[in-house]
Amino acid sequence: DVKNRRINPVRLDVAQRALAIGAPLLVAAAWGAFVSPKAKVDLPRPARFAIELTILGAAAAALASTGQARLAIAFAALAIVSGSLNYAWSG
Repeated sequence: DVKNRRINPVRLDVAQRALAIGAPLLVAAAWGAFVSPKAKVDLPRPARFAIELTILGAAAAALASTGQARLAIAFAALAIVSGSLNYAWSG
């Protein structure tokens, strides 16, 4: 029975810590490699825009998962406006 399975709190704690450290590092590496003004990989503008919105959308989703729905919506709206303006002006 799935309901009676116990989760090992030590394993969960290790996984949470690994995610708390690894996720921001992965996002920073992706941003630096593909989106930043000094990006190592030169991608077409639409691809950079898509990666930027994906990263910022994931941040908004993470914020929403903490119960901060209004703040997540505001962040997502600002991210879309900011990303769109960056896309329009970088050319």
